[in-house]
Amino acid sequence: MNMLSVLLGEDFNKAMKQWLYPTEPMQGLLRSILLMVPLFAFFAVLQSAFGLIADVLVYHADLSTFKVIGESAKAASDLSSPQMDDFIKAMLIGMFPAAVITVFLAVAASHLGLPKLKGTLPLHWPKIGVLGWLVIIGVFIPVVFGISIGLFAVMGVNPDTYGSGLVEKALVGLADDPGLFFLALPGTVLGAPLVEEVLFRGVLFAGLLPRLGRGLTVIITSALWAAAHLGAAPPMFALSIFFMGILLGCLLLRFGSLWVTIGCHTAWNLVVTLALFSAGSSS
Repeated sequence: MNMLSVLLGEDFNKAMKQWLYPTEPMQGLLRSILLMVPLFAFFAVLQSAFGLIADVLVYHADLSTFKVIGESAKAASDLSSPQMDDFIKAMLIGMFPAAVITVFLAVAASHLGLPKLKGTLPLHWPKIGVLGWLVIIGVFIPVVFGISIGLFAVMGVNPDTYGSGLVEKALVGLADDPGLFFLALPGTVLGAPLVEEVLFRGVLFAGLLPRLGRGLTVIITSALWAAAHLGAAPPMFALSIFFMGILLGCLLLRFGSLWVTIGCHTAWNLVVTLALFSAGSSS
């Protein structure tokens, strides 16, 4: 084996020739849905709970604040009030602990009542060398960026005037307080990729694949993942997320490990988050 192959890693070399995603069914379709839906709802509730705690501790929210937040959420028309803005920032801080707890439950629940081979998720660490990781992530980020720019160009939309999602606005706002920004950083960079990859391309993907095959599974999980962002992201951003999901699904099939998609997702979120921080600091 030459030095280049060693630096790329055993699984990287294998993935260039074959799909490494496990061929044995790991989750039944109904089971994966019954796990995915309540776990995703649980994550949303838990993140909100941690967000409320952070809102009280950081922004000194009280009952009147929560009343304004509740009214804004019900109206779904004005989410730009100062109280709602602070709450969204607090939610970002609460995302990491909520994600860790949800991922732990998802992995544990995937084993319940099933034999070992049919109660797992593809969470084994891939045999990929340092150079292999650099190649994967180094290709992934420019491709996703190119897709996003291409979508805006095709749709004839100016990204500078299109606007941004609630999370992006909150991160730009947090740039005024670096201490709070770095409290939110673990949630956006690590928490979101962990919980989203484990639920969408972990639990749900494993249940759909034996029934629907590779193509439909990648498309459906990507579409659902993009749809989950619609409440906080404009439609064009959600469309970009859909195509990013297609790419992540292909990487999962090719390398057979969720750590590859988690790594790429984390790298992308880190780049975007730091860019937003930079934009907020310079404005």
